Amino acid sequence: MTKQVKIGKLAIGGRNPVRIKGMLKSSIDEPRRLIQEAKTLEKEGAEAIRVALRRREDAGVSKLLKKHISLPIVADIHFHPQLALLAIEQGFEGIRLNPLNIPKKKDVRQIAHLAKKNGVSIRVGVNSGGFKKSFSSYK
Repeated sequence: MTKQVKIGKLAIGGRNPVRIKGMLKSSIDEPRRLIQEAKTLEKEGAEAIRVALRRREDAGVSKLLKKHISLPIVADIHFHPQLALLAIEQGFEGIRLNPLNIPKKKDVRQIAHLAKKNGVSIRVGVNSGGFKKSFSSYK
């Protein structure tokens, strides 16, 4: 059995069922389209929504989405540890980090500390594209 964790009020792991998380594909610069996409995901059964943050001004999207949907929102962070900190401060319930593109331990520790303080879960997700060697060379 796995350990239970929460994204906002949504319990995952442990004896909970498999959860469905949707990823927003629309641009944060098109709020109407983004809201409609989030509403569609919620209507279709998503239990959490992930959105990629690329710039500081993107972090406010959490508050916008929370006005229109009731699902927990997870920030997908690449390369910019300060965006993870800002996302936590802006009310995201979860953060998805790729340690291959946020390699400094001090940055990860700072994010983990603030997330723990604010009750925000962190998912560590590594994509094969981040590795320098192909998987076939690992034995």
